[in-house]
Amino acid sequence: MKTEQHSNSFTLLHSISQEQITIAAKALGLQPALLATMLKDYGLIRSYGRTTNQAQLNQKPILTVLEASRLLGVSKRTIYRLLKDGSLPYHKNEDRTLLLRADIDHLLNQTT
Repeated sequence: MKTEQHSNSFTLLHSISQEQITIAAKALGLQPALLATMLKDYGLIRSYGRTTNQAQLNQKPILTVLEASRLLGVSKRTIYRLLKDGSLPYHKNEDRTLLLRADIDHLLNQTT
């Protein structure tokens, strides 16, 4: 019986939403990113706030480096190279690097 309960909890944690992480973190007095990192370290969640659906990525006006790499089908390293050489503009928001979808579209139109 314990295995089933653990199994069910594990399944639920794999599909936990960003909002649920935020609520749990607030209840525990932690930053959401810290709680997500802790859960990832223990293998209880795969990611935090990740958008995996290609259609959702196509609709987002602002993307993270990881989302941009998934959208374009390239590595994060490739995205960082584009940022470094000035081919792709970016914006810093505290410790996050954000990209505008319009800038990505502009880059794609230049290369075709």
